Formats: sequence, C-alpha cells, structure tokens
Amino acid sequence: MREITGLPLVERFMVTAQRMLPGHVIGIHSDRPFLGYEIARLVLQLNKHWQAEHGGVLELFASPEGEAVFKVNPEHNKAFGFLLHPKSYHGVTEVTQPRQTVVFNFWHVANTPELEAHIKALFANLHFSELPAALDPIASAAEASLPEEVTFRAGTAAIALHRWGYDAATVVSGYQYSAGLDGSESHDAETYAAVRLADWVAYLYRDSFDLARWGVLRGELAGMERFTRLLPTWRLCLPEWE
Repeated sequence: MREITGLPLVERFMVTAQRMLPGHVIGIHSDRPFLGYEIARLVLQLNKHWQAEHGGVLELFASPEGEAVFKVNPEHNKAFGFLLHPKSYHGVTEVTQPRQTVVFNFWHVANTPELEAHIKALFANLHFSELPAALDPIASAAEASLPEEVTFRAGTAAIALHRWGYDAATVVSGYQYSAGLDGSESHDAETYAAVRLADWVAYLYRDSFDLARWGVLRGELAGMERFTRLLPTWRLCLPEWE
C-alpha cells in the first residue's frame, strides 16, 4: 500500500471482516480522515460464484448527488484500494446474496491514534476564558466579522500556544495567523514554528487530516530546530520515517 499510494503509512494496520446480508445496502457517504482516523483502505472480496444479480457492487462517486464514476464488482479474490478524503464518496448497492469482504485499514504516520490522544489531552476542558486579556479586543472584533468556524479554530490555536507556555504576544500572533488577520512573518524562529504548529493542531481538532495542508506545514518547518516545548507535538505531527 505504501508503493500504491506513495504515502508514509505506519507499520501496523487494522483488519476487519464484514458481511452484508440480502436486503442490505450502504448509502453514499465519505469517510473523511478525522483526527486519528485511517487514510487508506484495501477491500478484499471473498464471494465465490458471484453473479451480477447478486448485487453488492462498490461504487465511487464524484459527489453525493451524481452518478457512479467507477464500479468494483465483488468478485472472489478481487481487491480494491482507495484513499479517504472529504470527497471520497462511495457506497455499496443492495445485495441479494451474502457479500463478504476483508478490509485492511492503514494510517498516515502524521495522523495516528497516538496523535489523537495527544491533541485531545492538549485541548481537554477547553475554556477560552483562560486566554490572556490582551487577546480580548482582537477576538471580539474577529467574532463580529468572521465565521464562527474561523474564530473557533483561531481560539483553539491560541489555547495550544497558551498551554505550551508562550507569552501573550505569541498567543495573540497565533490567533491572528489562524484567523487570517495577520500574514506577516515572525522574526523569531520558535514563534514562527509554534504559531504554525498551533494552527495545524487546531485544524486537526476542528476538522480533519488534510494531506495538502500537512504538506505545506511540512515544507514550512523543514530543517528547523525542534524546540523543546513543542517537541512532543512536533514528533507526532511531523514524524521522521524511512
């Protein structure tokens, strides 16, 4: 799967056995990779003597309202792999005979269950009231003009910086960066790294793992010193691999 996807996947994977019974159908949905969620699947079909009238066809869609753009018949010993992302819409047609599959689930090295536990612990008992008073006028102005999802993520990034032990000025910078209010570059390497890492963990906590955004973060922090107070989070978000 590493060779097929070109992605850095962790060593371990999870295997599940699934069985659909006559009348069962799986509607169109997208299993986007939320925090700690797998990013790729390999579906192995185990259906001897399958016929078209048995149904159980895996269908892929460009949108939840459109027609199927690709179909995989559940023929015996046929396998199909695909990546999970917000637009990976798929479903299974109704079956008239039992449909059996073995599904292999794979995790990206930068979105593991360990990272999920770490970030949930970082944001446990989330209260924006703990943020420094210097942020109050900036946050109030932002909340009056920006969408709630933007200000929530910015506030969450600020919480990360605050809990990592950074001063009020850095917390404010992190909020402004995540809210898109300040595009200026920091002159301090650690602040630069902390602000971007805080923005990333806030995005993960609120949304899902995005390969493109992760690639940008990786490029921004490539070759930089891994600062002590950021090290536990940095290692999980940007792990080194062979």
